[in-house]
Amino acid sequence: MKKRFSRIWGVGLVLVMLASLLFSAVPVAASELAWGTETIPSTTNNVIVNAVKIQDLAVASDGLTVYAAVGSTTVYKSTDGGKTWGTKTANVAATRVAVAPDDANLFVVASATAVDVSTNGGTSFTSLSTVQESGQTAVTAIADLAVSPADGSYHYIGVAGDEVTPLLANVWYYKLGAVGAAWTELNTKNGFNTAGTGAASPPTNALALEFSPSFASDKMVLVVTFDSTADEARFHAYNFNYSLWNVDAALTSYPVQIVIVVDSGLQLTAATGAISLDPSYLGSDEATRVAFVGLDAAGVAATDDDDIDGIYRLSDTSVKALKQNIDIFSIDFNGINLVAGQVSANAVYRSADPLASSPSVSTTSTLKRLLGTNVVVAWAGSYVFAATRGTFSAFGISRDNGASFNGLSMVDYSGTVVVRDMAVSAAGIIYLMTEDNANAYALWRYAGTAWEMVFNKATNTTLSRVRIAPNDPNTVYIAEDTTSQTLYYSSTGGDTKWFLRTAKANVSDMAVESASVVYTSDGGNVYQSKNNAFTWGDAKSTGVDTVWVIKSLGTDKLIAGGTGGKVAYSTDGGQTWSKPHATSYPFTSGNVFVTASGLASGDFIYAASSVANQNVVRWQIGQTGTTWSDIITGTLGTNTVATGIGLSEGVLFVLSNDATADVSGFSRTLSPSTADSTTTWSSALTATTIDFLTTPDALILSSGSTKVWAIDTAANAVYSYLDTLTVAKVVLVGPADAASVKVNLISGGIYSISFSWSRPSKATIYDLQVALDSGFTEKLTVGGSPITESAATIALSPTGGLALNPDTKYYWRVRVSSTGPIQSNWSDVRSFTIAGATPPPVVTITPAPPAPPAPIINLPAPVINLPAPTTITIPPAPIITIPPAPAPPAPIAPAYIWAVVIIGAVLVIAVIILIVRTRRPV
Repeated sequence: MKKRFSRIWGVGLVLVMLASLLFSAVPVAASELAWGTETIPSTTNNVIVNAVKIQDLAVASDGLTVYAAVGSTTVYKSTDGGKTWGTKTANVAATRVAVAPDDANLFVVASATAVDVSTNGGTSFTSLSTVQESGQTAVTAIADLAVSPADGSYHYIGVAGDEVTPLLANVWYYKLGAVGAAWTELNTKNGFNTAGTGAASPPTNALALEFSPSFASDKMVLVVTFDSTADEARFHAYNFNYSLWNVDAALTSYPVQIVIVVDSGLQLTAATGAISLDPSYLGSDEATRVAFVGLDAAGVAATDDDDIDGIYRLSDTSVKALKQNIDIFSIDFNGINLVAGQVSANAVYRSADPLASSPSVSTTSTLKRLLGTNVVVAWAGSYVFAATRGTFSAFGISRDNGASFNGLSMVDYSGTVVVRDMAVSAAGIIYLMTEDNANAYALWRYAGTAWEMVFNKATNTTLSRVRIAPNDPNTVYIAEDTTSQTLYYSSTGGDTKWFLRTAKANVSDMAVESASVVYTSDGGNVYQSKNNAFTWGDAKSTGVDTVWVIKSLGTDKLIAGGTGGKVAYSTDGGQTWSKPHATSYPFTSGNVFVTASGLASGDFIYAASSVANQNVVRWQIGQTGTTWSDIITGTLGTNTVATGIGLSEGVLFVLSNDATADVSGFSRTLSPSTADSTTTWSSALTATTIDFLTTPDALILSSGSTKVWAIDTAANAVYSYLDTLTVAKVVLVGPADAASVKVNLISGGIYSISFSWSRPSKATIYDLQVALDSGFTEKLTVGGSPITESAATIALSPTGGLALNPDTKYYWRVRVSSTGPIQSNWSDVRSFTIAGATPPPVVTITPAPPAPPAPIINLPAPVINLPAPTTITIPPAPIITIPPAPAPPAPIAPAYIWAVVIIGAVLVIAVIILIVRTRRPV
């Protein structure tokens, strides 16, 4: 009987991983639990576009629509303020572009002689052909063009330029929308070549033009000309109402003599210019007629233009030189602030008080300029856009009225872009250092919306390091190569200003402790600065041969890995250094990658080596003995070297590279403080031909995150891996905690228990443990392989599975397996109990007693006297007639129906009586 019950209670365990459609969890993150590339500055998103040099720029009044002419039929258009660009195809090779001030979709582009117009944002273009009035000389060099505000249903397109034989300045206009519209020239109108202050001879060059912002009211266009004979720049006004220029149009002080060369014997041969009008400019009100003009004149000698180049403010009664001896390519005034771009350099000049009697003019910080020349500037709402030409030219934005510029897009990098280094803040702000193969360097910042170039420099010295303060992502340091002492520091995330700094020795590595404290290393020494690298303390020896990597672990806490397998640490800001053990080192050779949980007694130091086939080791500060503990099963790999190490959220990551297989990745353990030489680590490897080899430490982590970053030096790409399973746990679904499992006592067959759990992220392989205790020291053998998502059920027989006993409590938990694809922590623990062996009640059947014998009754026999036989006649059977069923009762009529019936009956009776009474007897 005992053996029979044993067979009944031998319950086989059936493990069930329910399909994700039944028990699916919302993914912790978008990560696929695999290495993936990050979007970085590249031609893909128009941040770096090789050989694109912006010739001209036009910004619509919405501040977001921007058109860029680049010297070809391809016109670039942005609708998000220059972050991304699309292309439009015009009929002419555009070197100039202008947009209507009241319609972002109406813009014009011009080559040297012809103009195209688009009224639908570039979807299509209409050719306005060569700029030439019928029967007159055509333009030979368009210097500028503009579009007027709407005048009813028309817009005027204006062109300033030159015609030859002889060389003369001219202005043309086209009335867009008018029937039979054609180009009309204006230098034949009265007042252009005669009279006016300083008008000694006809102008030879028309440099710039601008329509009045009140064009619908005053019908005026303003023009800057240059007279190469008189070496004089003039400012003209034309009135379309009068079809007259200057004094002939009742503007008595026009043309205004802007400037004239006073040095005798000098001859200027050419010039360029730009105009910006006060937004309140009204041609009929002399008090509002304020204009700003920028000039650049070229002469036969280098100094010939000194008397004419500069920024000028014009009114009807005065000319004020805000800044001279600077060649100005563009200018823009928003009513408060003035900005102007230089021709021969990359400077932007600015004034916050251009209307003052003594205005001040300053320029952008040297390290916050866009590279290139011929700077075009334009206001876009409260921001300033700028674009440059030449090598490493770019499109950029200023958010501080022109004091500093960040590159947004269309950077003219001349070849392969090399990613040098990067840093990531806890808030997710990314800094990326890039190098062009022609030795232009840039630091890009990503703060959640778009990449911006916050530092750029053309230099023959490599930029090698970027570091940020752990608790202040706006504190940024850049170091030039390891043979240089040059540093750059910004307290604004590179946004507005950089300071040039000089270290006390060459910078092999750098660590930032806080907003003001920074360390550099050189050889075996470390240097400290407490004032943002402005001054430095003396060299302090670490005791290692050469410092390979230095890290800050908190206030005054430093750790250094050496090139000879050694490690040292400091708890007093690098003033003194200690070794974990005087003679015991983590490795005998190679570069040491090192990190630590802390530097107090009881904390742990972790180290890995650049030599292949090595362990990952640990040292506990304050321990006795001389042995570093091996904390990984086997090694990182026969051909695998460590390239970085880091500790984040209690998880230890070791970045590595297998040169033979040409793959990289990381290995990690969730229990670094208790791991030993039998501990299996999880690994996440990349695909082939990826090399995480950035020096000195290729692993990039940020505080509070287990997202791993690394640079692929083979393809100049950035990869990341969001390790969601370091914090996410498998969530158990069934059976419920403390469930009681009943047993089928009748069949004695296998009884199934269905275990189910949610699927964290993209995990597919799991480990299940069942034990007799909640600490899982008495684990039961389950048998078989880890459960995979593709296996709906895996049934284990009583002999090959898990035998469970009655009246026993069991505990179970689940985790993602180390190959599933990477190990997670264990889930919470649940329990279940197998019900006890309660036999069924015994049913006793008692037979009924026999029935008593029947009594014997003796009766006297009756005497029956029968009469004589008689004849009995049986009448026929009666005919049975079944009456029909009574008719159903009539429906009860409403009361008013009965009233009508009664009244009707009374009337009938009355009629009968009347007939009877009136009937005559026969």
